[in-house]
Amino acid sequence: MSRCPRLRSLSFVLTSHFDITSVGQLPFVDHHLLQTLHLSGGGTALPTLLERISVPQLKGLELVTEMGDSWVVAPRRDSFSEPSLIRFLTTVPLLESLSLTTGHISLVSFTEILLHLPLSLQHLHINADKHASRYYPESPVDFLASLVVPGSTIPLPLLRDFDIAVDGEEDISDETLLQFIIARASTLKRVKINFKRRMDFNIHDALSSLIENGLDFAVTYTTPKIHKYSPWTGLPDGRSILIV
Repeated sequence: MSRCPRLRSLSFVLTSHFDITSVGQLPFVDHHLLQTLHLSGGGTALPTLLERISVPQLKGLELVTEMGDSWVVAPRRDSFSEPSLIRFLTTVPLLESLSLTTGHISLVSFTEILLHLPLSLQHLHINADKHASRYYPESPVDFLASLVVPGSTIPLPLLRDFDIAVDGEEDISDETLLQFIIARASTLKRVKINFKRRMDFNIHDALSSLIENGLDFAVTYTTPKIHKYSPWTGLPDGRSILIV
């Protein structure tokens, strides 16, 4: 980056052989023309690299880690270092698109990330590993409520595309989602989310006028499946155990 001052777009993949111990010794890079950045890899390398660069003109950011990877900062059990990402987000006031594909994100960390996103953001795609939550149980948090606050300033007022798949979606109420969409009715064009719970009320009906005017609304509800497991399977007098 330091040798390419006119660089506008960068895609960088960190291999498993990347020496993370050397990152802290690298010089800080201040790049004023870079507009899109795609970083992928594992371990603690990505958040460490974010601390070594400044890209104030950045408009598109995509971060990808392995789903099973753990950039664990005890006791939060996050798959990336939340402080590193938040510090980086505060330095990119022109950011329009954020795509994050990663392992487990705690609900507290995810809420903090939402609160630190720049007002310029238009596209938000988050895909986090949901299976890790069984090992790191958390208290229910309606994280979307942090973006539904009364006042003259609406968080993410320019948001056009909202697509998330994270743990804790089932804790978002239909009323919170409705208020989130209505507050951004003039800009929001696409909403995609899957609730692992039953429907509170028919939000499609409440948004019928917006949907008719072009809102791409893909919200689904799936109730948890009941699986049958039994150590007596196959035996003539077999019994069954229900596990939800």
